[in-house]
Amino acid sequence: MTAGIWWRQSIARRLLLALLLACTALWALIYFLGFYSTHAIESGSFDRDMKGLATALVATLDEHHPPQAMAHVLSGFDNLLDSYHTQKFVVDGYMAFLVWQADGTPAGHSRHAPSGYRFQPGRNGFVDDTLGPTPLRVYAVWTTDSRYRVDITQTLASRQIQYDSVMLTPASLGLLAASLAVLWLLALLTVHLGLRPLNRLSLEMSQRRPDDLQPVATDRLDHELLPVVHNLNQTLDRLRQMLDHERNALADLAHELRTPLAIMTHQIDTVRNAQDEPARHAAAIRLQAVLQRTNRLVHQLLELGRLQATTEAHWALRQLPDLVREILATHAPQAAERSMTLSYAGPDQLQCSMPGATLELIVDNLVHNAIRQGKPGGLIEVRLSPSPNTADLPPMAPQCIELTVLDDGPGVPSSEWPRLFERFHRGSQAAGQGSGLGLAIVASAARQLGGQVHAHTGLNGTGLGVTVAWPLRPSASSADPQHR
Repeated sequence: MTAGIWWRQSIARRLLLALLLACTALWALIYFLGFYSTHAIESGSFDRDMKGLATALVATLDEHHPPQAMAHVLSGFDNLLDSYHTQKFVVDGYMAFLVWQADGTPAGHSRHAPSGYRFQPGRNGFVDDTLGPTPLRVYAVWTTDSRYRVDITQTLASRQIQYDSVMLTPASLGLLAASLAVLWLLALLTVHLGLRPLNRLSLEMSQRRPDDLQPVATDRLDHELLPVVHNLNQTLDRLRQMLDHERNALADLAHELRTPLAIMTHQIDTVRNAQDEPARHAAAIRLQAVLQRTNRLVHQLLELGRLQATTEAHWALRQLPDLVREILATHAPQAAERSMTLSYAGPDQLQCSMPGATLELIVDNLVHNAIRQGKPGGLIEVRLSPSPNTADLPPMAPQCIELTVLDDGPGVPSSEWPRLFERFHRGSQAAGQGSGLGLAIVASAARQLGGQVHAHTGLNGTGLGVTVAWPLRPSASSADPQHR
């Protein structure tokens, strides 16, 4: 198990580890703040100790003790410092003093004074002496009458040792460890209580039936879980819609295939029982027609189910006029059988970003419907054009694309226009045995484009026209003047 997997697989572990890191960082911050406060120039505790000892020595020397009494006076301070060392209050090198006469002659020093230390004329106040064998912190001060100068010394190493002896003692580290243990236990309890709502949600989801896709109630959820449950409910809603579409598609398929299957069974019996070749041939032709209609019905149902179930599709830049001409070419033989004319009116170049084969589905079903419902010898025209977005489409570019397919056949009463795009609605004047799915597929494809579809009068005030409008994305659009 890698560290990354261990880190990702548990919220509790991440929280506890984050707490441990935070406590460690806090202790490090305390350590460095303490280090700064003790080592600060003049204001730090180390410099204040040196200044305090120097002040006491200068005050004693200012009392003008006779030279023969100097040794006794200084020995008292020396004994005090030695007791600090003996009792382990301070470490070796932490504090020592040297007293000089004005001409640099030694007047006395403590027993822990650094060896090799020499009088430096002109020294006054705090200074770091790093030229000698042992780096020192020195505080020099003169008596009031300038007869003596007192030098208080600390080795720089003793400062660090003295500080660590306080901050890193077994007692302080033990206190830190005990504090971390208590914090760890509190954190475990806090994490357990904090994750209880998430555990309840997990239990609720695990106890659901596989077919229960109802949204999770949010009225008693914690605020932090609302975005998660909101997205979960959206996913459940999409799954419910997809399952509903699949169930409806299966039900529709079973319903619509019942009649052609019965007809095929009858035609097969006719072929099998035919007494002569002409009767057998006629039954075979009828059987082939039923098979073709059934094949298109299954294909349309599958396309409709795919469009209704698709939530995401790959969008690509398409040259729309070329696609329209290709589809018209594929329908030319079918139109020729009824002596119908297919035409295209629109630009030679018009690009737009579209998902999958959406435009092919729209044009194919509209042209197929027009050929089937139009009059023999009639005209079918496909118009394609960019136009201002006046269709109250969702927020998009200022322009949209309109695709219109018109015929000059008998048409459909205007009262039936709103229902033309419902599944299996064939219309009162529908010709032939269409499935009633073509325009429903067009409506679903238009919705996938973010557009709209509507029916209207066809060519020359007769027939039927269907217009699909969808947004033209500026980054993927380019059109030239109209060409007919």
